[in-house]
Amino acid sequence: ISGVEIWFPFKPYGLQKRFMSCVLQSLNRRGDFALLESPTGTGKTLSLLTSLLAWQAKQRQELNRRVVRLGSVQGVKVGADQHASAPRPPTIIYASRTHSQLSQVVTELKRTIYRPRIVVLSSRNNLCVNPQVRDKASGNLRHTCRALVKAKSCRFKEGVERFVRDMTLSGTMNFREEEAFLRPPSGTNDATVLREHNIMDIEEL
Repeated sequence: ISGVEIWFPFKPYGLQKRFMSCVLQSLNRRGDFALLESPTGTGKTLSLLTSLLAWQAKQRQELNRRVVRLGSVQGVKVGADQHASAPRPPTIIYASRTHSQLSQVVTELKRTIYRPRIVVLSSRNNLCVNPQVRDKASGNLRHTCRALVKAKSCRFKEGVERFVRDMTLSGTMNFREEEAFLRPPSGTNDATVLREHNIMDIEEL
């Protein structure tokens, strides 16, 4: 469709082909906006995901080919390092009104062959894993979370910041440190470990 090979989990209907064609036309024009509408149950999510990811994959291939051509012109053999440092294709940001809709998007994504690196952003109400916090009512949850973070006594947030610091400094996480985070010794006071990095909650971004 529009010069892009799209893998669809089944034979698409005409409406789905037209939907994907409109998505690709907007992407190829760069900077254009598309306001698309389709009835409930017509496969909008799947059509949007597959067309976006197929287009992104094609952009990545074209960027890699440019690197190879440039290397040929300069008489340089292009290796893995050059490919890794090549320009990246545009990032896809998929926004939705509710967290349940985002969960549906992830479910639909698993039906395809595309496996992009993804991260789901949501509020602490949906993503908090601290048992001291997650069972609280919404108002108390936010208050309890802020109090623990301010006191640097949330083991999970402190552990994430340590993980980011280690990845930033060395590119890998020390196995013993990972074990210490996942299985801290009895009586360990995580609040005593200070972190230089500050990871913000999605509500604070």
